[in-house]
Amino acid sequence: MAEQQIQMLNRAFSIIECLSEQNEGMGITEVSKQVGLHKSTVFRILNALRELGYVKKNEENEKYGLSMKFLQLSSMMLNDMDIKVKLYPYLKRLALFTHQTAHLCIMKNKNAVYLDKVEAYSGTRMFSSIGSSVPLHSTAIGKVLVAWLPREIMEPILVNMRFEPRCVNTILTRGEYIKELEITRNRGYGTDDLENEEGIRCAAAPIRDHLGNVIAAISVSGSYESTDCPEFCAAVKAVCQTAEQITKEFGYTYITNCLQNNVI
Repeated sequence: MAEQQIQMLNRAFSIIECLSEQNEGMGITEVSKQVGLHKSTVFRILNALRELGYVKKNEENEKYGLSMKFLQLSSMMLNDMDIKVKLYPYLKRLALFTHQTAHLCIMKNKNAVYLDKVEAYSGTRMFSSIGSSVPLHSTAIGKVLVAWLPREIMEPILVNMRFEPRCVNTILTRGEYIKELEITRNRGYGTDDLENEEGIRCAAAPIRDHLGNVIAAISVSGSYESTDCPEFCAAVKAVCQTAEQITKEFGYTYITNCLQNNVI
């Protein structure tokens, strides 16, 4: 009996992990092929997960996907554990390696908030402060936190977003911002190219939970010459690698588009 229950749990989680990889949802036949289970078994497990509120079904195309309940669980996990203490060593190492300021940021009540900050002794001084809100439209870390949000959460944020000019290159229209979010998703990291503070450029990467949901972001900010200069490119790789290391600790494995070789 116990072995059957464990087998059923293994099957359920294999289906959950399978659905987490497809943003557009999956049909029963598709899930069946991916996880190697009979369609009737997949159907029973999906129905059970629907009743528990962890899976939703699109009645128009008969496709299944994960519900917002997983995002709620991720938020609870962030609240329950002292994430600042846990991630501080990563942030400190990132700041020391790049000789610039490193930030950790989360979404809270549809706003981005600085959770932690580490400044390198020789780096550029930043005006940011722990606990303060982060502009979503003009910072690399804000773009990252918005880029992977579910559509039903992202759309109200975009509708209410005020594109206030903050610097010479600040994005000022919703259409331009949406294009920037797509670029961020495609390359796996976000940038701020003189958009939020004068003379400051920034690179940020997402931190994911065990299902691949973006639950936080880290960044490096400094007075880089350009987004193409060797120092900034090295910072991008360092940020992406650090985000990947943290993400693995949360139980999810992936390789970002910007990673080629280990740099830190």
